[in-house]
Amino acid sequence: MTATQGMQAVARSLGMTFEVQYAQREPRKTFEIARELVARAPGKRPDYIVLTDDYSVADQLLKIIDPTGVKTFLAYSYGRPSASRG
Repeated sequence: MTATQGMQAVARSLGMTFEVQYAQREPRKTFEIARELVARAPGKRPDYIVLTDDYSVADQLLKIIDPTGVKTFLAYSYGRPSASRG
């Protein structure tokens, strides 16, 4: 089972709609998708957006998404190493 299939199964079990959009590993497309999702009318926006941070742009994506009140979840992401960590 893929991660997408797992999320679809969970959403179905919770009675939620689950929409999948792939950026095809193109960072610019990630921004296009985020802007399109939050540009929807308030009743048509997703309640949650699950995203990955393949290109370390999550902070920029959150600047687009957060003002709309849509909740986000960063999946399969990790923090950048800190210069203070050895």
